[in-house]
Amino acid sequence: MKVILQLALIYAALSATPVSRADVTLESLKISAISEGMPAELQDMSPWDNARWSKGHQLVMKPKQTGSFVELEVPASDAQPRQIILYATQAPDFGILKITVNGQPSAATPDLWAEHVQPAEPVKLGVFTPRDGRFFLRAEVTGANPKSKGARIFYGLDCLVLEPPFPEWGLGPFAKHPRPVLSPNTASKFTCPVLGKEVRWEEQNVYNPAAVVRDGKVYLFYRADDRNPALKWGRTCRIGMAWSEDGTNFTRHPTPVLYPDNDEWKKYEWEGGCEDLHIVEDESGTAYLNYTTWNGRNDSLFIATSRDLVHWKKHGPAFAKADRTDGRSGVVVSRLVGDRLLAARMCCLGKAADGSRSRRAGRHRGFQDLPNVQRKLGGAAPFNRFRSPVGPSPVLPGSSRATTGRGEPAVLWDG
Repeated sequence: MKVILQLALIYAALSATPVSRADVTLESLKISAISEGMPAELQDMSPWDNARWSKGHQLVMKPKQTGSFVELEVPASDAQPRQIILYATQAPDFGILKITVNGQPSAATPDLWAEHVQPAEPVKLGVFTPRDGRFFLRAEVTGANPKSKGARIFYGLDCLVLEPPFPEWGLGPFAKHPRPVLSPNTASKFTCPVLGKEVRWEEQNVYNPAAVVRDGKVYLFYRADDRNPALKWGRTCRIGMAWSEDGTNFTRHPTPVLYPDNDEWKKYEWEGGCEDLHIVEDESGTAYLNYTTWNGRNDSLFIATSRDLVHWKKHGPAFAKADRTDGRSGVVVSRLVGDRLLAARMCCLGKAADGSRSRRAGRHRGFQDLPNVQRKLGGAAPFNRFRSPVGPSPVLPGSSRATTGRGEPAVLWDG
């Protein structure tokens, strides 16, 4: 019986080819464990339009009780982690599954009930690392949907797909560090030029970081908040900097590197301060910091540049030449040159269609201040690179929170 099941599963796996994913279907598959007495059958899906299944078949399990399981042995092509995607079937008499891979539970608990027999939506089980060159995937029935009828706890598996957990250009996978690399520091003191007195400039919060690598060191820039009940907002934000040889153990610069001052930009930066930064560099090694200023009423997207990452020159609103000083959320789209990410284009998020700021309105209405598919950086002086006119209309009009989220727009550029 076990040999027959193994042969059936190998056939199912060779046939497990959704039309759009033929390049990533499994080459072989067998049962490594199964609950005693649980039938497992290779089922022809012709009565339900078999073209919707991988070459028209599925493996159907017919347990007699909850807790019954089947464990499939899936060979891995290498030792790299993979996102495992399950293609299953829904039916009126199908149950709810618990999935584990190599003994690790998946967050997904597929409910395979439906009024009609149909392919289920693909389920991403998570990212897992192979063990001894294999993945051991266990599907256990744990219960039934209240609407399920008949046997109620049967289930059907079509195929599995193994994908790299991120694209080739991606970074990762990431493991969360067991402790914060930076925390608020009440000992950090700085003489605020606007107040004319000493403040504990990173007493309350340190967050929203951005990093750049230079000469083998990681330079981390971050937003730091003091605590000042005398101010309407209760705090002023400044930008601090720390550096590390290994990316986890950082040495702080003793004072902020960018902060409100008695300069021409004070009306934009005081009392709220400088916050929510991004950093990128150009071919010459000049670093560009785009950051948000907040005066307690309005926010603006500003630019500063530096050659040594410590001393920064403010250039004011990013889109001043377009007579726009509003907007807070911006990104510089980068391109990979060797092992460096270099600035390519810039965009920012501005006001909503009703004139209110999109973040304040609770929803984003599009990239209102995106330059007219901004020309590539280069040629002109650095100050002018970020100041070309904005386009006549958003590139993502009518977008909602569902598509743009609550923060900065995520943009990729293919060159």
